[in-house]
Amino acid sequence: MRTLLRIFQDTKEVLCRYDYYIHTKKCILHLTNSETKIPHLMGMQYIGKPGQFTGDFGVYAIKKQRVTMESIEKLVQNYYKTEEKQRRMLEMIHRKMDNYQNDRDRDSFFRNLSYRYEITKIVRENKDTRHKEVIYQSMEAEQREKSGIEKMLVADSEVLFGKCTDKRQKNLVADFYALWEEKENGM
Repeated sequence: MRTLLRIFQDTKEVLCRYDYYIHTKKCILHLTNSETKIPHLMGMQYIGKPGQFTGDFGVYAIKKQRVTMESIEKLVQNYYKTEEKQRRMLEMIHRKMDNYQNDRDRDSFFRNLSYRYEITKIVRENKDTRHKEVIYQSMEAEQREKSGIEKMLVADSEVLFGKCTDKRQKNLVADFYALWEEKENGM
């Protein structure tokens, strides 16, 4: 059985490692998470008094193991009087914890957004390394990007050849353009 601390750390690894930039036609939305949001996502607001195990208090309680999987059941029993209510709350808490464990390796949190919003691109950025990766791009955005690159290459070809100082550099630029043309012609 996984400990509450392990679930917290695994969830943090998934939700807090990356920033997401969602590009729409009108703006770019920047989504970021911190560990203070995790206790709420784990359902910790349902145990004890309101706010007792969410935010900074929840993070501290989980990290110091003042609240564990075993103590959750006791806290729910103390806070909710009827057995039916206790059962439903425990079920909800475990479902929330299991949901993040089942989806931890997927970008399921952003699945099907393109159908709800006019999203052109979603970029994921690692907070530690600042490495960016496009995890979704609409066909329209891809065509616009490709068209822009082609226009830039045509406009810059004379400039690139003009900056070449020797025959070797000119051959390298010519080879690059030849490769680009082959790729465009589907060869």
